[in-house]
Amino acid sequence: MTATDVAGPVSLGESHGLRRRGLLVFVALALGVAAGQVITYDRNSDARASSESRAESPSARVERLEQAARREPRDLATLQALGAAYVQAVAAGGDVALFNDAEAVLDRAEEIAPGDSDTLIRQGFLALARHDFNRAQRLAAQAIAADPFDADALAVVVDAEVELGRYDEAAAHLQQLLDLRPGVAAYSRVSYLRELHGDIAGARTAFAQAEAAGSDRFDLATVAVLRGKLALDHGALDEAAVDFTRARGYLEDVAGLEAGEARLLAVRGDRAGAIDVLEVAIEERPTAEVAILLGDLLRLDGRVAAAQRADEVVRELARDERAAGADVNMELALFEADRGYASRALELAELAYAAKPDSITANIAMAWALRAGGRAPEALPYVDRALRLGTLNGLLRYRAAAILADAGETERAAAELQVAFTVNPVFSVGHLEEARRLAERLGVMVPRL
Repeated sequence: MTATDVAGPVSLGESHGLRRRGLLVFVALALGVAAGQVITYDRNSDARASSESRAESPSARVERLEQAARREPRDLATLQALGAAYVQAVAAGGDVALFNDAEAVLDRAEEIAPGDSDTLIRQGFLALARHDFNRAQRLAAQAIAADPFDADALAVVVDAEVELGRYDEAAAHLQQLLDLRPGVAAYSRVSYLRELHGDIAGARTAFAQAEAAGSDRFDLATVAVLRGKLALDHGALDEAAVDFTRARGYLEDVAGLEAGEARLLAVRGDRAGAIDVLEVAIEERPTAEVAILLGDLLRLDGRVAAAQRADEVVRELARDERAAGADVNMELALFEADRGYASRALELAELAYAAKPDSITANIAMAWALRAGGRAPEALPYVDRALRLGTLNGLLRYRAAAILADAGETERAAAELQVAFTVNPVFSVGHLEEARRLAERLGVMVPRL
């Protein structure tokens, strides 16, 4: 398999007491694609652990490693593993403040053994979780310079390059990762990169390979959720339902599952059932994805005040994430533009774009924020950059269509909107009514549900 195959044709043979959770699925919601770095980390030291330890929950792993670190406060391997475990615990639904604990533990590891590659990779893992992709890339590059065959360093650098918009470099490094360790971490990244390039069949194949290669319940549940969301994004509702059921069989509490299940209910016409699921989740396991979807559904129900309360949960979670050292400017730019706060959205989008000008998501965030402020013609170059991979995502294509239409590019707008509806007739709960009005304006046929 060549580096181009990674992203191309299928050729693999193989405030009110909220419990704080990370915004790790915020990117997926904003653009409509699932971040490949969710399955981020499977260090060799962890692979040497017993089957019992691999089966333990992220919180149990943290507790075990904290006890070990108290017994041996200068044991390098324990500190490194604990730093990774803190970040994994956040991904599994833990308090985002654990990012700061991870930083402190890994700083201690760095003091004990400066420049150790395992510490660098764990620091890169933390940087990814905080959306500091430039730092993650630098740290992983240092580790790769020391050992070009370190699969874990390659996994970190692939994620960083994808999120920075360096897609060709990411594909090349991903091929190296596949050659070295063709497991769940590699295949999940193949799926994401293929999805970004519009190869949906290839993305599905890679997800199936990731699930077949996995053994850890957390990884298997996460892959199943991502498979379900990919199916949902492309209108395969029965397939999505099967994937979500399988995810729940692996693990009851996995990030993104409740939001996926609620969105499926809403698309199938059970708005009340979807709201019920999300209202429970926002009290027990709040995430930005849950809160944004709940706000969208409540607005459709005419419950504006309740929707605004859900919006405040999003902002509160973002404040917590920032306090834990994370960069959520790009994700919040899209959210604030959607909610009508144009100047705030543009300020955030400019910061995000400055950090990663090649990212298709940062480009659509800039374009969307400019359009929200009545400056659609200025957004056109960013739209072109956002579409350059041929990503087949309904929400992305709708955003492009709306910007193009406001800029007077009606033919291109109609074509993009047609793509959005072809990809998925119900590509977004929150934007569907606006999309139908735009379709009427442009003379685009809206598919029957």
